[in-house]
Amino acid sequence: MLHRESNQVPPTRAELIEMGLLYTPEHGYAAFTVPDFDKFMLRAVPELVVPEIQRRRKKK
Repeated sequence: MLHRESNQVPPTRAELIEMGLLYTPEHGYAAFTVPDFDKFMLRAVPELVVPEIQRRRKKK
């Protein structure tokens, strides 16, 4: 759906976890930390727009 290779997803997932938006209840799964956040996102952004792939800058 996102048109990404499997090795391109972990950095974004890690950032969302670091920001406190996701947690990992068990291996291979992620969940939102805020109840019903998925429903809010579907209302706020009803059409999925996938941005172009960008290279990440290395953290200092």
